[in-house]
Amino acid sequence: MKKLYFLAAFLFASVLSAQTLQEFSALLQANDTIGQQELLKKWKKKGLNDPDYYVAAFNYNVNKGMVNGVGFRDEPVGEEYLEMVNTEDSTQVFYMVDERFYEKEYINEALIVITAGIEKFPDRLDMRFGKIHVLGEAEDYDAFTKEVIKVIDYSDKINNKWKWIGGELMDDGKDFMLENVQAYTAKLYDTNNDDLLVNMVQISETVLKYYHDSVESLSNLGVVSVINEDFKTALQCFLKAESYREDDIIVLANIANLYVREKDYDNAEKYYGKIVKYGNDEDVAFAKDAIRQIKELKKEKK
Repeated sequence: MKKLYFLAAFLFASVLSAQTLQEFSALLQANDTIGQQELLKKWKKKGLNDPDYYVAAFNYNVNKGMVNGVGFRDEPVGEEYLEMVNTEDSTQVFYMVDERFYEKEYINEALIVITAGIEKFPDRLDMRFGKIHVLGEAEDYDAFTKEVIKVIDYSDKINNKWKWIGGELMDDGKDFMLENVQAYTAKLYDTNNDDLLVNMVQISETVLKYYHDSVESLSNLGVVSVINEDFKTALQCFLKAESYREDDIIVLANIANLYVREKDYDNAEKYYGKIVKYGNDEDVAFAKDAIRQIKELKKEKK
């Protein structure tokens, strides 16, 4: 069963078979918040040893806390936005976009209840990913990073034997966990906030502590090193990544680009040649054009 990287609130209950949770799901889809609240009160009285209660209560608070509105950004966000120009200074442009806001009261309550659920059922990966997703949406990236690292550490402790929605034991716990961890790391990168590069490093180094052959994590460290203009370390990271996956086109392209930057044209040509060997038609065309340009640079160097 293919699982989603994100856990949008309305998805938690949709595939569960427990009768009470099915009832909650129907109330959720009907947007009956009063009905949800009453059901949660009854559910809670029956005891707190049902993991689905924590999932439902988390959803209730997340949904209550989400508010759609209008925001203003310096850059366009999403496919629909309105460009606005300062009438007094036409060089100043800003964008009105649809945004989702979170009311702290409900989001805090959601985080409290899902944290309690995780403490009781620490091998429920859906709960952990739900918490991480909400922290990311709320842009609490320090807490977001700490929770991602907790997942990596605990995965090693339980030998990647994670459970999913409904208590199902996952048959791909390690791979699915690592895929999502990489998606969360990419989310940090996509913020374009250099202050969060250290968060990317913390996550990637934690992955490598347990999985030394993680090409994605080595590449993350390489990218951060490039941004920090530590090109020597970046090259070391990408070369190590190549040693584990010799046909990774992105890794090969990063190595080739670093060699071009260092004016090591022989090695640059060598690595673009590897892209020709392993890449698809588009990759090959790109690499051949790069090789042509490198040959011209080598002539000029002579």
